[in-house]
Amino acid sequence: MPVTVTYKTIKHSMKVLVGMLGLVLLTSCDLGLFCSTDTYTYNEMVPVYITADEMTKIESLAPQPILSSGKIYLHHDWLLINEPEKGIHVLNNSDPAKPVKLAFIAIPGNHDLLVKQDGDKAILYADNYTDLVTIDISDPGKITVLKRLEQVFNNFYPQPVPAPGTPEEGILVGYTEGKQVTERFRRCPGVVYEAPVDASPPPAAGGDVSQGGSLARFASIADYLYTIDQDSIQTFHLETPSSPVIFNRVGVNFGIETLFAYFGDNGQQLYVGGNQGMYIFDASDPANLQKQGSIDHLQSCDPVVVQGNLAYITLQGSCFNQINRLEIIDVSDPNAPRLIKDYALQEPYGLGIDGDYLFVCDGAAGLKVYENARDPLNLNLFKQFAEIQARDIIPVAGSAIVIAENGLFQYDYSALAEGKITLLSSISIPEK
Repeated sequence: MPVTVTYKTIKHSMKVLVGMLGLVLLTSCDLGLFCSTDTYTYNEMVPVYITADEMTKIESLAPQPILSSGKIYLHHDWLLINEPEKGIHVLNNSDPAKPVKLAFIAIPGNHDLLVKQDGDKAILYADNYTDLVTIDISDPGKITVLKRLEQVFNNFYPQPVPAPGTPEEGILVGYTEGKQVTERFRRCPGVVYEAPVDASPPPAAGGDVSQGGSLARFASIADYLYTIDQDSIQTFHLETPSSPVIFNRVGVNFGIETLFAYFGDNGQQLYVGGNQGMYIFDASDPANLQKQGSIDHLQSCDPVVVQGNLAYITLQGSCFNQINRLEIIDVSDPNAPRLIKDYALQEPYGLGIDGDYLFVCDGAAGLKVYENARDPLNLNLFKQFAEIQARDIIPVAGSAIVIAENGLFQYDYSALAEGKITLLSSISIPEK
């Protein structure tokens, strides 16, 4: 929609003097001499509406082309790839050199996912706009929606929260770019040009392993599922995995973004990455998370992974400032984490850790592999794959799954000690 420009005269404590000056100007010369013409070109944002039935319609479809990249999740031999707003691609990844598409699970408004095994059943937990849905995906081609918890992600959904339109329009779920518009107007001294607050829409924004990437907003410990919204952790009890129950909510801080569950020397913990800092929770009693320590940093996007007594955080400056770096944090005392050292990066996103190797997805700079990960003072860039626009990674047992802006890439890094890392397979995104 066109941006409406309103005018508001500047108020000043010296309004009498300003008024007198204005009178002199008006009587002595043409005020237009002090004006200029501004030109603005932009794309109209067109609202997208769907019906209530369309919003909640979840179904299994034949394999589809992957058109955009989102979160990734590895569950046993399955690789699940989220296509933001659309749903989840399920691949048989028993041979990472030859992944095979099994099905596409259409879930409108989906961004996050987690899978738990319940006997012979694979249970998927996913967001469907503001709802949490539980789905039996044991046969990805014949799924069953088991339960829906409504309105649990009202503060979490990255697009505008679905809002009712007129009966003819349906439910507002987002915006798409429309035609290009050019507007011109005169700018004169003493006048402020403002767009109303609501003039523009919000921006669009193998084996027995079950693991997500570092950008995950869902995590699980024992019989509990954790999800985050903008400022808190929401806990769901999974005593009956097919029927999660809302258990409690724990406040953290505004701007939290990622979850990472870790069991180490300090027991079971939940690490929360946020745009103002990292937060540590004791999860030894997973039903009752207890806040331990936190460490602040400059406002930025902040995924975190942990190994031993070290936490690794990437800070991306494009979110709020120009700081792009890796921070390594000593978490041996979870009540008092401290920064050990930081390393400059270009455009970091997710990251992963496996033994002495740290994998960093550095956006346009590609995938970076560092050695000496256990020695934070002597981290060394070992390999770099600049051709992929890396976003997140799951490294496990010598095999790395990398989701990038331009594709899905799988590597064999089992021989890294000999300096070898081998590309096993790739799928271009968007697929043609």
